[in-house]
Amino acid sequence: MRSGAAAGGSGEEKPGGLAQTLRLAAGVLAAVALISCHPLINPADPRSHTYIGVPVTGDDGTAPAPEPVLPEVLRWESVVDHNGRPMPLEITPETAGAPTFIESRAPNPRIWITLADSFTWEDADGAHVWYAAADPAGTLYYGREEIDERREDRRLLVLYPDQPIQDEWMVRLRLIDRNGVPRGECLLGRLIGDVDGDGNVATADENQVISYEGFPAALDVPTAVRADVDGSGVVEWAVVLPAVSSDGTRVTAQLGNTLTATIP
Repeated sequence: MRSGAAAGGSGEEKPGGLAQTLRLAAGVLAAVALISCHPLINPADPRSHTYIGVPVTGDDGTAPAPEPVLPEVLRWESVVDHNGRPMPLEITPETAGAPTFIESRAPNPRIWITLADSFTWEDADGAHVWYAAADPAGTLYYGREEIDERREDRRLLVLYPDQPIQDEWMVRLRLIDRNGVPRGECLLGRLIGDVDGDGNVATADENQVISYEGFPAALDVPTAVRADVDGSGVVEWAVVLPAVSSDGTRVTAQLGNTLTATIP
């Protein structure tokens, strides 16, 4: 039997015949299936860098959305070590599409995600953080990061970004559980030296460092934590050796920088 011939047929196939049409249709369906499964280009695939966190329903659009596996996010925090001590600052909810939290500290932050209810180790399997980041030139970057730590006793998930949040960038983070259901999101900016968090590094930020000079970074004084730009554990305006970096020199070096990135 000639390859491609139907069983019981003549072994010949007319151009545009039924077998050819079916084979073409099968090829189209296979291509569609391949594209829909590709982990980089399908916005409906939770593994995709372009995934937007919208649960997928059935083919007719009437199937129920997947059930969430994880509780909703209660709080997002940006965490930097100050002389070896973790100091979290809450990433407050955005207002009118603008970030109300701007990370001022120079060391790369990690992200603490506190959930509203308890969860098990298995519940967090497959969970990840989707991100959209914008640089000062207006270029958008998308990706996903795996959860690095699960601390069930504290209802906490920890993310150490593989791609550090860059200075003068804005980033939107979204927690997605293994069923593809979004559990919460936040928007933050990063502008090193922006102690007062107004989106500009100016003399007002230098004055904040001067005002808190000598203060230890402590959670009960959030401004001192923000003013400890270099994460040394103590706010320092100047040091005896000019070549040695301090919070003051860090802020002064950033004067005039602004957070102008497009909100992703």
